[in-house]
Amino acid sequence: MNPKLEILLPVGPFTRTLLVLHGNAGTPEVMRPLYAAFTRQGWRVALAGSGR
Repeated sequence: MNPKLEILLPVGPFTRTLLVLHGNAGTPEVMRPLYAAFTRQGWRVALAGSGR
């Protein structure tokens, strides 16, 4: 499995960035629903997956 970086963007301009590091071996696909609420609050969210 290759490392991944998925960026979730808010609808409007973002004010802050949150970097999420593979959350207990979770993949960006698994973590997406857990952090999507931040985008509704104006955050840009970067979900990093280690690939392992």
